[in-house]
Amino acid sequence: IKEPIINTFFNDKVIDLVKCGDSHSLCITKDHSAYLFGKNICGQIGDNQVSFNDHVYQPYLHTNLRPIVYGDVGIDHSILLSADNRVYVFGGTFNQCSSFIQNECGINLDEMEYRVVTVIAGSWNTLIICQTNLNHQLL
Repeated sequence: IKEPIINTFFNDKVIDLVKCGDSHSLCITKDHSAYLFGKNICGQIGDNQVSFNDHVYQPYLHTNLRPIVYGDVGIDHSILLSADNRVYVFGGTFNQCSSFIQNECGINLDEMEYRVVTVIAGSWNTLIICQTNLNHQLL
């Protein structure tokens, strides 16, 4: 893109959080909806597709997820945290808590009796910080 483009898709939405990865972005709205858009080579948009030539310009709304309260994006993966303690990870070439395309991380934090404090997507890694009634744990 040679010059900035105004994305009018979000004109009628109140955005609480914006995160930018290497070439994809995440927006979480006030109503706890998660939208991902941009490059999708590793499935980081989470739409169960991989696109080697095009970017996803129209933000993809994750309608099959529970209400999202936080998220982050790395170089080629995305991580979302729901209000009810579920963690979703999309994309990643180095298995950042996901297979090549996977909708939900294999860790069921409810069964482990952890409360997720935050999720962080680094360049090539994923960090989930959890709390028990005694202390913090890193997963």
